[in-house]
Amino acid sequence: MEPGYQRLHGGDKVADLVGGVQQELAQNSVHVLYHELSQSLANFQAFSERSNAPSLSDKDSDDSDAEGDQLLTMAGSRVRPLDSLHLDLPARPLFGMTLPVFARFLREVQKESSILDAEVERRFHAFARQDGQTMAPFELEAYLHSLYNSADASLPGMEQADLDMPLNQYYISTSHNTYLAGDQLVGSSTVEQYIHALLRGCRCLELDCWDGRLGEPVVCHGHTFTTRILFEDVIVAISRYAFAVSPLPVILSFETHCSLPQQARMASILKKHLGGMLVRAPMDDSYEYELPSPNRLKYRIIIKNKALDASNSRPSSLPAS
Repeated sequence: MEPGYQRLHGGDKVADLVGGVQQELAQNSVHVLYHELSQSLANFQAFSERSNAPSLSDKDSDDSDAEGDQLLTMAGSRVRPLDSLHLDLPARPLFGMTLPVFARFLREVQKESSILDAEVERRFHAFARQDGQTMAPFELEAYLHSLYNSADASLPGMEQADLDMPLNQYYISTSHNTYLAGDQLVGSSTVEQYIHALLRGCRCLELDCWDGRLGEPVVCHGHTFTTRILFEDVIVAISRYAFAVSPLPVILSFETHCSLPQQARMASILKKHLGGMLVRAPMDDSYEYELPSPNRLKYRIIIKNKALDASNSRPSSLPAS
């Protein structure tokens, strides 16, 4: 496996996703403010100063008896802590805001005092997608940038929008070079960028696909110094977050430079992880001359791609690294 790859699936999902951006998160003001906010909301004291509280580093720290006290919990596997982030918490790389703390945040900080418990829970689970129990810093950031937190979130008319016209008659929120966290020459490619885009309501994502090592296609900006991520990791993330904030269809815009064998591998990955969400055939005879409507395509994923000429089984590929 190449050093630049980040894997979502397997035993260390969270640890591997976070590992590539640990130092960036350590310097991120949102990360630090998130900790301070959660700490103040939960009236949290350092565990080292609480003689009657179990250590989170103990194996039995997840016992249900201590669950009520641990409003601010840690998420993910036991991996090397962030050396440059000094917090009054046991050393772990990622922590999360639990549902009770999120509820207090909405009511006491955001002043949504009349919000119902059911709505709090719905919003929480729409964004807490890693384990369903805690909202990670980047997920809270995505919530704060979402329509739930928008000044015009309560404006009438959005829910009555006409979504029964052909898909091509609508403006679609689209992302270009979705995988890039920096510039197009030496920037980092990260799976997290796809999660950010989906949690902010983006409905069209771009994947530049190239031949990778060991028969595994990769996503990157070709013929540059940008890092590479596994195509499969991107699809796993999309399968998890595609409809977190909207039921409207997601379009995956492929720029495919892969050979035929690795295109076959791409198809296998798509079917494995997207399953019934993937549009694989015309949905109705009436759609021969026009696209289905957004309402007809709710909770479905569409692939937009140019077909490779059968005579060209070796598209331009990346140099080995």
